[in-house]
Amino acid sequence: MFRLITNRAVAQQTLVALRVAFGRGATKAVETLSTPGGQIPNAPLFVRRDLDLWAYFQGRPDRRGLLLGWFGVGQPSWHPSIEINIPVRRTLYCYGQLVMDEQEDVCLAHRGGLGGGKFTVAPGPFGDLINGFEREPVHDGSYERQYFVIGRVSQLSQLLERLSRFVHEAERIRELRRNERKFRSALEALGGAIQNKKAIGGSDEEYTGETVGAGDYLLHRQVQYERVHARVQRALAKQLQKRGLKCGNRRQKHGLAPDLYVRDRRGRMAHLFEIKVGRDSQSTFTALGQLLVYSAGEMTCSP
Repeated sequence: MFRLITNRAVAQQTLVALRVAFGRGATKAVETLSTPGGQIPNAPLFVRRDLDLWAYFQGRPDRRGLLLGWFGVGQPSWHPSIEINIPVRRTLYCYGQLVMDEQEDVCLAHRGGLGGGKFTVAPGPFGDLINGFEREPVHDGSYERQYFVIGRVSQLSQLLERLSRFVHEAERIRELRRNERKFRSALEALGGAIQNKKAIGGSDEEYTGETVGAGDYLLHRQVQYERVHARVQRALAKQLQKRGLKCGNRRQKHGLAPDLYVRDRRGRMAHLFEIKVGRDSQSTFTALGQLLVYSAGEMTCSP
Protein backbone atom coordinates (compact mmCIF):
# COMPACT_ATOMS: atom_id res chain seq x y z
CA MET A 1 0.00 0.00 0.00
CA PHE A 2 1.24 3.49 -0.84
CA ARG A 3 0.61 6.88 0.75
CA LEU A 4 1.01 10.36 -0.70
CA ILE A 5 3.82 12.44 0.80
CA THR A 6 4.84 16.09 0.46
CA ASN A 7 8.19 17.10 1.89
CA ARG A 8 10.40 19.80 0.41
CA ALA A 9 13.68 18.20 1.47
CA VAL A 10 12.64 14.75 0.21
CA ALA A 11 11.44 16.26 -3.07
CA GLN A 12 14.77 18.02 -3.65
CA GLN A 13 16.76 14.92 -2.68
CA THR A 14 14.69 12.85 -5.11
CA LEU A 15 15.24 15.24 -8.00
CA VAL A 16 18.99 15.37 -7.31
CA ALA A 17 19.22 11.56 -7.15
CA LEU A 18 17.25 11.23 -10.38
CA ARG A 19 19.34 13.86 -12.15
CA VAL A 20 22.63 12.30 -11.05
CA ALA A 21 21.51 8.79 -12.06
CA PHE A 22 20.20 9.98 -15.42
CA GLY A 23 23.39 11.96 -16.02
CA ARG A 24 25.63 8.89 -15.72
CA GLY A 25 26.63 7.88 -19.23
CA ALA A 26 24.61 10.72 -20.75
CA THR A 27 25.70 13.23 -23.35
CA LYS A 28 24.76 16.88 -22.92
CA ALA A 29 22.74 19.07 -25.25
CA VAL A 30 21.14 22.50 -25.27
CA GLU A 31 17.64 23.18 -26.56
CA THR A 32 15.02 25.91 -26.28
CA LEU A 33 11.98 24.31 -24.67
CA SER A 34 8.49 25.66 -25.19
CA THR A 35 5.63 25.54 -22.69
CA PRO A 36 2.17 27.15 -22.50
CA GLY A 37 3.72 29.50 -19.90
CA GLY A 38 6.58 30.58 -22.17
CA GLN A 39 9.97 29.44 -23.43
CA ILE A 40 12.97 28.10 -21.55
CA PRO A 41 15.87 29.26 -23.74
CA ASN A 42 19.14 27.31 -23.81
CA ALA A 43 17.87 24.60 -21.48
CA PRO A 44 20.64 22.12 -20.53
CA LEU A 45 19.58 18.56 -21.35
CA PHE A 46 20.87 15.06 -20.67
CA VAL A 47 20.60 12.51 -23.50
CA ARG A 48 20.69 8.77 -22.73
CA ARG A 49 21.05 6.65 -25.86
CA ASP A 50 20.66 3.40 -23.92
CA LEU A 51 17.28 4.53 -22.58
CA ASP A 52 16.34 6.37 -25.80
CA LEU A 53 15.43 9.35 -23.63
CA TRP A 54 16.40 12.95 -23.06
CA ALA A 55 15.65 14.85 -19.87
CA TYR A 56 15.55 18.37 -18.46
CA PHE A 57 15.77 18.96 -14.71
CA GLN A 58 15.28 22.26 -12.91
CA GLY A 59 16.72 22.16 -9.40
CA ARG A 60 14.83 25.17 -8.03
CA PRO A 61 11.06 25.18 -7.60
CA ASP A 62 9.15 27.32 -10.06
CA ARG A 63 6.44 29.77 -9.00
CA ARG A 64 3.98 26.86 -8.67
CA GLY A 65 6.26 25.09 -6.20
CA LEU A 66 7.30 22.40 -8.69
CA LEU A 67 10.71 20.87 -9.37
CA LEU A 68 10.65 20.31 -13.11
CA GLY A 69 11.41 16.93 -14.64
CA TRP A 70 10.71 16.81 -18.38
CA PHE A 71 11.33 13.73 -20.52
CA GLY A 72 11.29 13.04 -24.23
CA VAL A 73 11.99 10.16 -26.61
CA GLY A 74 14.93 10.04 -29.02
CA GLN A 75 16.61 13.27 -30.06
CA PRO A 76 15.92 16.43 -28.00
CA SER A 77 13.14 18.64 -29.28
CA TRP A 78 11.31 21.75 -28.16
CA HIS A 79 8.50 19.79 -26.48
CA PRO A 80 8.77 16.88 -24.00
CA SER A 81 6.78 13.68 -24.29
CA ILE A 82 5.65 14.05 -20.67
CA GLU A 83 6.31 16.16 -17.58
CA ILE A 84 6.94 14.32 -14.32
CA ASN A 85 7.34 17.28 -12.00
CA ILE A 86 7.75 16.92 -8.23
CA PRO A 87 5.89 19.32 -5.91
CA VAL A 88 7.71 20.77 -2.87
CA ARG A 89 4.41 21.70 -1.22
CA ARG A 90 1.06 19.97 -1.20
CA THR A 91 -0.87 20.28 -4.43
CA LEU A 92 -3.01 17.80 -6.37
CA TYR A 93 -2.75 20.04 -9.42
CA CYS A 94 0.58 18.44 -10.27
CA TYR A 95 0.31 15.05 -12.01
CA GLY A 96 3.73 14.02 -10.70
CA GLN A 97 3.91 13.07 -7.02
CA LEU A 98 6.03 11.25 -4.47
CA VAL A 99 4.52 8.32 -2.61
CA MET A 100 5.86 6.08 0.14
CA ASP A 101 5.39 2.31 0.37
CA GLU A 102 5.00 0.09 3.42
CA GLN A 103 8.81 -0.23 3.72
CA GLU A 104 9.09 3.59 3.92
CA ASP A 105 10.73 3.70 0.48
CA VAL A 106 10.05 6.85 -1.55
CA CYS A 107 8.65 6.20 -5.04
CA LEU A 108 8.13 8.40 -8.08
CA ALA A 109 4.51 8.40 -9.23
CA HIS A 110 2.35 10.00 -11.90
CA ARG A 111 -1.40 10.40 -12.13
CA GLY A 112 -1.43 9.88 -15.89
CA GLY A 113 -2.40 12.43 -18.49
CA LEU A 114 -0.57 14.71 -20.90
CA GLY A 115 -0.65 18.49 -20.84
CA GLY A 116 1.42 21.16 -22.48
CA GLY A 117 -0.54 22.64 -25.36
CA LYS A 118 -2.77 21.50 -28.20
CA PHE A 119 -2.57 17.70 -28.06
CA THR A 120 -3.49 17.08 -24.43
CA VAL A 121 -4.80 13.82 -22.98
CA ALA A 122 -6.79 13.67 -19.75
CA PRO A 123 -5.92 11.10 -17.05
CA GLY A 124 -8.93 8.92 -17.93
CA PRO A 125 -8.09 8.27 -21.59
CA PHE A 126 -4.38 8.03 -20.70
CA GLY A 127 -5.18 5.23 -18.24
CA ASP A 128 -7.26 3.43 -20.87
CA LEU A 129 -4.55 3.57 -23.54
CA ILE A 130 -1.31 2.95 -21.64
CA ASN A 131 0.21 -0.55 -21.87
CA GLY A 132 2.28 -2.28 -19.20
CA PHE A 133 1.30 -0.04 -16.29
CA GLU A 134 -1.58 -0.10 -13.82
CA ARG A 135 -2.70 2.58 -11.39
CA GLU A 136 -2.13 1.74 -7.72
CA PRO A 137 -4.31 2.88 -4.79
CA VAL A 138 -2.54 5.65 -2.87
CA HIS A 139 -3.78 6.83 0.53
CA ASP A 140 -4.04 10.58 1.03
CA GLY A 141 -5.34 11.02 4.55
CA SER A 142 -8.90 9.66 4.52
CA TYR A 143 -8.99 9.66 0.70
CA GLU A 144 -7.81 6.97 -1.71
CA ARG A 145 -6.35 8.21 -4.97
CA GLN A 146 -4.94 6.39 -7.99
CA TYR A 147 -1.42 6.83 -9.39
CA PHE A 148 1.00 5.01 -11.65
CA VAL A 149 3.93 4.13 -9.39
CA ILE A 150 6.97 4.29 -11.68
CA GLY A 151 9.64 3.07 -9.28
CA ARG A 152 11.58 3.37 -6.04
CA VAL A 153 14.15 6.13 -5.66
CA SER A 154 16.34 3.67 -3.72
CA GLN A 155 16.51 1.43 -6.82
CA LEU A 156 17.54 3.94 -9.45
CA SER A 157 18.55 1.53 -12.23
CA GLN A 158 15.13 -0.17 -12.12
CA LEU A 159 13.46 3.22 -11.81
CA LEU A 160 15.16 4.51 -14.96
CA GLU A 161 14.19 1.37 -16.90
CA ARG A 162 10.53 1.74 -15.92
CA LEU A 163 10.73 5.49 -16.51
CA SER A 164 11.91 4.84 -20.07
CA ARG A 165 8.97 2.52 -20.71
CA PHE A 166 6.53 4.99 -19.17
CA VAL A 167 7.83 7.91 -21.26
CA HIS A 168 7.74 5.82 -24.44
CA GLU A 169 4.12 4.94 -23.73
CA ALA A 170 3.37 8.62 -23.14
CA GLU A 171 4.97 9.51 -26.49
CA ARG A 172 2.92 6.79 -28.24
CA ILE A 173 -0.29 8.12 -26.71
CA ARG A 174 0.58 11.73 -27.58
CA GLU A 175 1.36 10.73 -31.17
CA LEU A 176 -1.96 8.89 -31.32
CA ARG A 177 -3.68 12.03 -30.02
CA ARG A 178 -2.42 14.01 -33.02
CA ASN A 179 -4.92 12.11 -35.18
CA GLU A 180 -8.36 12.63 -33.66
CA ARG A 181 -9.98 9.82 -35.64
CA LYS A 182 -7.34 7.23 -34.70
CA PHE A 183 -7.31 8.44 -31.11
CA ARG A 184 -11.07 8.06 -30.67
CA SER A 185 -11.08 4.72 -32.49
CA ALA A 186 -8.32 3.33 -30.23
CA LEU A 187 -10.05 4.59 -27.11
CA GLU A 188 -13.48 3.22 -28.06
CA ALA A 189 -11.94 -0.15 -28.94
CA LEU A 190 -10.75 -0.40 -25.33
CA GLY A 191 -14.10 0.62 -23.87
CA GLY A 192 -13.18 4.27 -23.29
CA ALA A 193 -16.02 6.78 -23.29
CA ILE A 194 -16.61 9.72 -25.66
CA GLN A 195 -18.99 12.51 -24.66
CA ASN A 196 -19.83 15.45 -26.93
CA LYS A 197 -17.02 14.31 -29.26
CA LYS A 198 -14.55 14.59 -26.37
CA ALA A 199 -12.58 11.69 -24.89
CA ILE A 200 -13.31 11.43 -21.18
CA GLY A 201 -11.82 7.99 -20.51
CA GLY A 202 -13.25 5.17 -18.50
CA SER A 203 -16.48 3.85 -19.90
CA ASP A 204 -20.06 5.02 -19.94
CA GLU A 205 -21.03 1.35 -19.82
CA GLU A 206 -21.31 -0.68 -16.65
CA TYR A 207 -18.67 -3.15 -17.87
CA THR A 208 -15.03 -2.23 -18.56
CA GLY A 209 -12.61 -4.90 -19.75
CA GLU A 210 -9.55 -5.57 -17.61
CA THR A 211 -6.10 -4.76 -19.01
CA VAL A 212 -4.52 -7.73 -20.80
CA GLY A 213 -0.90 -8.59 -21.54
CA ALA A 214 2.27 -8.74 -19.48
CA GLY A 215 3.01 -6.35 -16.64
CA ASP A 216 5.02 -5.95 -13.48
CA TYR A 217 4.56 -4.68 -9.96
CA LEU A 218 6.85 -3.30 -7.31
CA LEU A 219 8.31 -5.26 -4.42
CA HIS A 220 11.89 -5.18 -3.21
CA ARG A 221 12.50 -6.80 -6.57
CA GLN A 222 10.64 -6.56 -9.84
CA VAL A 223 8.31 -9.46 -10.68
CA GLN A 224 6.94 -10.26 -14.14
CA TYR A 225 3.47 -11.75 -14.54
CA GLU A 226 0.93 -12.55 -17.23
CA ARG A 227 -2.72 -11.42 -17.01
CA VAL A 228 -4.47 -14.73 -17.70
CA HIS A 229 -7.37 -13.64 -15.45
CA ALA A 230 -8.14 -10.72 -17.77
CA ARG A 231 -8.26 -12.95 -20.85
CA VAL A 232 -10.85 -15.17 -19.18
CA GLN A 233 -12.86 -12.18 -17.96
CA ARG A 234 -12.96 -10.52 -21.36
CA ALA A 235 -13.90 -13.77 -23.13
CA LEU A 236 -16.73 -14.45 -20.67
CA ALA A 237 -18.05 -10.88 -20.95
CA LYS A 238 -18.02 -11.17 -24.74
CA GLN A 239 -20.06 -14.39 -24.67
CA LEU A 240 -22.58 -12.92 -22.20
CA GLN A 241 -23.02 -9.79 -24.32
CA LYS A 242 -23.52 -11.92 -27.45
CA ARG A 243 -26.48 -13.48 -25.68
CA GLY A 244 -27.99 -10.07 -25.11
CA LEU A 245 -27.21 -10.02 -21.39
CA LYS A 246 -26.23 -6.82 -19.60
CA CYS A 247 -23.06 -7.52 -17.64
CA GLY A 248 -20.94 -5.30 -15.44
CA ASN A 249 -18.08 -5.25 -12.97
CA ARG A 250 -18.56 -1.99 -11.11
CA ARG A 251 -17.76 -1.83 -7.42
CA GLN A 252 -20.65 -2.43 -5.05
CA LYS A 253 -21.69 -0.02 -2.32
CA HIS A 254 -19.40 -1.70 0.23
CA GLY A 255 -16.41 -1.26 -2.12
CA LEU A 256 -16.04 -4.85 -3.31
CA ALA A 257 -15.91 -5.63 -7.03
CA PRO A 258 -17.15 -8.92 -8.56
CA ASP A 259 -15.32 -10.09 -11.66
CA LEU A 260 -18.60 -10.03 -13.59
CA TYR A 261 -22.32 -9.95 -12.94
CA VAL A 262 -25.53 -10.01 -14.99
CA ARG A 263 -28.51 -7.80 -14.18
CA ASP A 264 -32.16 -8.70 -14.75
CA ARG A 265 -34.76 -6.47 -16.41
CA ARG A 266 -35.38 -4.62 -13.16
CA GLY A 267 -31.69 -3.76 -12.83
CA ARG A 268 -31.07 -6.21 -10.00
CA MET A 269 -27.90 -8.28 -9.89
CA ALA A 270 -29.10 -11.74 -10.92
CA HIS A 271 -25.95 -13.78 -11.61
CA LEU A 272 -22.42 -13.45 -10.25
CA PHE A 273 -19.16 -14.75 -11.71
CA GLU A 274 -15.88 -15.12 -9.85
CA ILE A 275 -12.84 -16.11 -11.92
CA LYS A 276 -9.87 -18.02 -10.51
CA VAL A 277 -6.89 -19.00 -12.63
CA GLY A 278 -5.58 -21.54 -10.11
CA ARG A 279 -6.99 -25.07 -9.98
CA ASP A 280 -6.16 -25.66 -6.32
CA SER A 281 -8.75 -26.12 -3.59
CA GLN A 282 -7.77 -22.83 -1.93
CA SER A 283 -8.74 -20.89 -5.06
CA THR A 284 -12.05 -22.77 -5.25
CA PHE A 285 -12.95 -22.10 -1.61
CA THR A 286 -11.91 -18.46 -1.91
CA ALA A 287 -14.13 -18.01 -4.97
CA LEU A 288 -17.12 -19.55 -3.17
CA GLY A 289 -16.58 -17.25 -0.21
CA GLN A 290 -16.34 -14.20 -2.45
CA LEU A 291 -19.59 -15.11 -4.20
CA LEU A 292 -21.35 -15.37 -0.85
CA VAL A 293 -20.04 -11.97 0.24
CA TYR A 294 -20.89 -10.30 -3.07
CA SER A 295 -24.42 -11.72 -3.08
CA ALA A 296 -25.16 -10.78 0.54
CA GLY A 297 -26.65 -7.45 -0.46
CA GLU A 298 -28.28 -8.83 -3.61
CA MET A 299 -30.71 -11.47 -2.37
CA THR A 300 -31.93 -12.26 -5.91
CA CYS A 301 -28.41 -13.34 -7.00
CA SER A 302 -27.60 -16.88 -8.01
CA PRO A 303 -23.80 -17.47 -7.82
